[in-house]
Amino acid sequence: MSGTNLLETGSWRRLIVAVVALSLLAPAAASPAAAAGATSVSIAPADASVDVGESTTFEVVVDDSQGGVGAAEIGVTVDGSVAEITGVEVLGSGATNADIAADGSSADVEYAFRDTADSGSVTVAEVTVQGVSDGTTDVSLDPAAGNDAVLIFDETGTGYDVTGTNDATLSVEGDEPAPDPEPDPANFQVSNLNAPDSATQGDAIDVAADISNAGEQEATRTVEFRLDVEDDGFGDDDDDVVISEDVQLDPGESTTVTFSDIDTSGLDAGDFEHGVFTDDDSETATLSVEEAEGTEGPPSVGDFENVPTDPDDDGLYEDVNGDGQFDIVDVQALFANLDDETVEDNSDKFNFNGDETLDVVDVQKLFTEVPDQ
Repeated sequence: MSGTNLLETGSWRRLIVAVVALSLLAPAAASPAAAAGATSVSIAPADASVDVGESTTFEVVVDDSQGGVGAAEIGVTVDGSVAEITGVEVLGSGATNADIAADGSSADVEYAFRDTADSGSVTVAEVTVQGVSDGTTDVSLDPAAGNDAVLIFDETGTGYDVTGTNDATLSVEGDEPAPDPEPDPANFQVSNLNAPDSATQGDAIDVAADISNAGEQEATRTVEFRLDVEDDGFGDDDDDVVISEDVQLDPGESTTVTFSDIDTSGLDAGDFEHGVFTDDDSETATLSVEEAEGTEGPPSVGDFENVPTDPDDDGLYEDVNGDGQFDIVDVQALFANLDDETVEDNSDKFNFNGDETLDVVDVQKLFTEVPDQ
């Protein structure tokens, strides 16, 4: 590059007018040296380290100036996956053009009209570099865009013979950015339980509640209505009345679940805890069941769990086993339990032939009344 004049480089043609203007105003100077001489250019310090997110500054140094450093065209590059250039400062006064790439992986620096030390090592610019992720990167000197070499000029505009460049190394330490956390699992919450406070035996009631997914994942969950029949707490499926429905909800979505026509005919008079349950939450209330006036029936017969019912409201309890249906099974239940204490103590409610005597004839009469035999 020995002997190259500053004004011969394409990057600096736009500065010709300014150079001419300055030359008209400045006093006559001593004749410049025939050639600027040879020098290397270095990045200093040669080694540096930072943590992720922290910054450090490197200097661009002309190692052997023999006529000052009046102008330069320099490129600096780093590995953009490890670090990024965040700033460039040219030391001294004059015209400057610094262009940092959008991703911070490189910067082009062009300047002119500097007045520096005439000889020896001269720092011409400072480059600020920030750590991005764990790793090591070279901080390299390269030709500026459109050039084939690093260009350095003395104060008269004569180019130095750049014999080589000395790069630096930057080590970046620190944790990689934490991965995005796993979304919270679905969480089905229960609210706004809507149910009657009381009912008369035999009433059909509706119970509703709002179900909302407070988690961050879509899911399908079972929503249950439970009624504690034996007042021993929830969770005993053998004792609780359980009605269930599967519900699918997106994150943040809500719906109303209604359990309709819940039969109370099998419940004794008294207070019963009930509620709506999911695996994550529940809401409960108390239902007071009142005895139906004038229709008090007998207790359960034999080993049957439910109490008998009177399907046609004629005062006779055709549904002997209390399952809510009158069929041949009730005939068999009466026959097998003619000597049962419940049947004997409530003979008027099972005297189907009307002769005021409870015997096998009542069984036969009940048989003849079974629908659709």
